[in-house]
Amino acid sequence: MTHMTPKFRAALTAIVLGLTLVLPQLGQAAINPRITVATTATAGAAPLAITLGDTGGAGDAFAKAVVYVPAAFSFVAPPTTVGTAAVTTVWTDRDPQSPVLLSGGISAVSPSDPRIAASSNCDPGTHTATWLVSVTSVGGDSFAFPIYVDATTGTETQFGATKLVFCFLPPTQGLPNRASDGNKFVSAQLKLNGFSHIGASGTTTWRSLWTPYTTGTATLNAAGAMEAQSTLTVLTPSDLVLTGKIVTSRINGNTRKQATVVASLSGEGTPIAGVIVLIKHGITPAKLVSLGKGSTSGKGTVTKTSLLAGGTYFQAGATLTGIAGACNPSFSVPCSNASGGAVTYASNTLHLRG
Repeated sequence: MTHMTPKFRAALTAIVLGLTLVLPQLGQAAINPRITVATTATAGAAPLAITLGDTGGAGDAFAKAVVYVPAAFSFVAPPTTVGTAAVTTVWTDRDPQSPVLLSGGISAVSPSDPRIAASSNCDPGTHTATWLVSVTSVGGDSFAFPIYVDATTGTETQFGATKLVFCFLPPTQGLPNRASDGNKFVSAQLKLNGFSHIGASGTTTWRSLWTPYTTGTATLNAAGAMEAQSTLTVLTPSDLVLTGKIVTSRINGNTRKQATVVASLSGEGTPIAGVIVLIKHGITPAKLVSLGKGSTSGKGTVTKTSLLAGGTYFQAGATLTGIAGACNPSFSVPCSNASGGAVTYASNTLHLRG
């Protein structure tokens, strides 16, 4: 039996679904940011799921966050609808101990849009794109902030060609242009279109640089800045392969045809054990439903069977996440957290005819 190499075992571990944030306990302290990035392993369009914010919610209010997109990903301006957002905030004027969940969309807007005018000094200059995150709560409260898509310059280019700049208004009472009702950004889960992956295997690091406000002011506290990172280990899409065969058997006295399909997952040429693989089937590739899921064996395989009444399509999917390594600073500020990002894989589509 072939097993994973120790090097590869240290690089990856399995997860089934996405990412979650725990609601924070609130107060005033140094920031403790975190970022986790998820995507797909296919070459071409690569939707991103980015979870980012303060891990405990107890830090000073964020003024600015800059996320650097690694060179393995390129940016192509999406249509007006950029993606979706789920945001956690605190209305400090009302109840500074109670986080509020809001959800909504991310859309492309003009840099002169009046809804983001108060944030224009956060990231002056020319932008590749300007996005507005606009979310509402169940109770009807609303919150919005801009994300500027910029080209990196100077020494920043070593981290990638594109950066995302998040800008937040200060929540403190008595300040001009402060956030409505003292709304303090805590965290967000974003799903973004407009990015593509070059399709090559390898490890990439997403870096983020966070700057808080000096407590009770609208002044950026550069001395309190922190970095957070997320590492993605991407295999090639061909490392998840689905094969199958048709077997004739007798069931309740009748001759029936069954499909036996095998999903095989490997990395660096060796099988990967202990990963949950979901296999789907259906009469068309666009309408697949779950056939079943299982954990890969020591040989890196999951096997499922299905009755065949005619032509049937099959496809397998799996999600892997990297184990976080050391958070090595990139910007001469402390690096608070490093996470392992998630990568979702889809196998080839298999067609078997009964």
